[in-house]
Amino acid sequence: MASRAHGLPDGAEQGPPVPLDAGRARDSPYVGNRPRADDVRSCVEDFLYLAVMFAPFVTPWVALAALVAAARHLRGAGRPRTATYALAALAAGASAFGAYGWGVMSGFHILDPDQMCAAQGLPGDRIVTRMTLPVSAQCVTGDGVGSELVPGWVNPVVYAGIALSVLAAGAAVWKAGRQRASSPAAVSRKPQASR
Repeated sequence: MASRAHGLPDGAEQGPPVPLDAGRARDSPYVGNRPRADDVRSCVEDFLYLAVMFAPFVTPWVALAALVAAARHLRGAGRPRTATYALAALAAGASAFGAYGWGVMSGFHILDPDQMCAAQGLPGDRIVTRMTLPVSAQCVTGDGVGSELVPGWVNPVVYAGIALSVLAAGAAVWKAGRQRASSPAAVSRKPQASR
């Protein structure tokens, strides 16, 4: 009867208490609650994969919101402020990342990568070449003739977005430095010339 109180069948005895880690496999990534470097790298790779996969769907909204906010800053102030440049950098970076995600996922097929060529209606029996930058995935025939899966607009948008993002971020830093140097507190801290 006592064994039923613990959820054990009749005749079964409860053994000695088992430590919490005893049920885990020895090759568990969290033995002793410390992840291994390979497991952390795998988690980061999974996160980056998901970010690239969802980028074409999320980044247009981020870019649109940043552009609307930048337009409001321009309308209210008349001249661009630091935040306006920062929002422009965000919009350009989001556009570049979204285009990159679109390009990477253009040569991606869930079931079998070799089916991608047939699904796109392109000549070629398999995907042979993939490049990160410029984004490229090609279906290659047995003769070595390749057909590009990534749309032609992707790489120009990626490079233009990166360039505009860097320029706008640089302009934001420059504008913030000028504003800080011309602020009343900065002017009063300048040393007076001795007479």
